[in-house]
Amino acid sequence: MRFVKCLLTPTIVALTVPVAQASTITFIHSGIAHGGTVDGAAFDPGEFTITAVADTDDLKVYLDVYFINHLSATIEIEGVGVVTLLTPTRTFSADDIDTVGFARATRSGMDLFDGPTDPAFDGYDLTTAIVPITGTGVILQWAAPDVLTDHGVLVFDNLDETSATFRAVVPLPGALPLLAGGLALVGVVRRRRRAA
Repeated sequence: MRFVKCLLTPTIVALTVPVAQASTITFIHSGIAHGGTVDGAAFDPGEFTITAVADTDDLKVYLDVYFINHLSATIEIEGVGVVTLLTPTRTFSADDIDTVGFARATRSGMDLFDGPTDPAFDGYDLTTAIVPITGTGVILQWAAPDVLTDHGVLVFDNLDETSATFRAVVPLPGALPLLAGGLALVGVVRRRRRAA
């Protein structure tokens, strides 16, 4: 019984230690590009996925639009691979038209990929997780000014409509204490086995 009590104590302590809530969020935008170029080399039409990490403390609101500038953003393009964006970007949620999107993080905030549009985005302020929502989107305004990446200038061909999927993921707030408790338990078991 004493052995079980020793094993449980570190876990209970780890679970009750207050942990600061993480404020990072990952936005994932995906769709189908009708082609484009990376550093002047053409790529064929194919799927792409934008993965952008942001801090919810950086949320801004202008009229009915919520937006958060990204800490980092990458785009995985079918047939090309993953490129890291060097041009500052943001994710936005336009409350008045129930649409989310991906844009430049400049004063003009020119949109790069809009959509999907869905009633689930009515009042969505970009600070919480949201399940994947699929609908129609549009790729636009990649050519002026240039979108810079670690592989050169990236240009998606503009088109009228494409498929679009959006989701947002936040870290589980209890994951760190549970991990710490589990590691403490493993350490105690190993010490006990060595001592025996």
